[in-house]
Amino acid sequence: MAICRTILRNWSSDVNGRHGEVDWTPIRYLNKGFSQTVLAGLYRTAQVGLVTPLQDGMNLVAKEYVAAQNPADPGVLVLSKFAGAANELDTALLVNPHDIEGMARTMATALSMPLIERRMRWEAMMTKLRGNTIRQWFASFVYALQDEVAGKIVTKDPVGADPATLWSPRSVNSNSRYH
Repeated sequence: MAICRTILRNWSSDVNGRHGEVDWTPIRYLNKGFSQTVLAGLYRTAQVGLVTPLQDGMNLVAKEYVAAQNPADPGVLVLSKFAGAANELDTALLVNPHDIEGMARTMATALSMPLIERRMRWEAMMTKLRGNTIRQWFASFVYALQDEVAGKIVTKDPVGADPATLWSPRSVNSNSRYH
């Protein structure tokens, strides 16, 4: 991990040295933890959010970046096509993190993107984020699970069925808590 940090620090120093100005640097490399409030402020001021995992995952950082943007002047999300959020945030600029030249071109596109296009992309992503709440995700998961269980019951003899396949999950809309 320390090797990765050293490489990132050296890489960002090289990029900043070649492209930075006295009053501006393209990369701000910070290697420490921040509160949610500070993170939201950093996300909001970033012209480009670069989220490039090499394999699938929740990638909440990408969603936090989008949610923190100024609607009047949003930044651009550049997102790995391998990210779990790529299917939902499909108006982000999708990249293959293994393709360095392609990522550089995409970052240049993000930095030069006109305001109207940035707004349209951001609005499309926010519509999806607002429409996919944790309650809706949970409900769709439970319904898919119920469908799977129902499919097993239909194909098996109910009398000889495994009792575990006959359970009836609680209503998603109940006020029950799961621990």
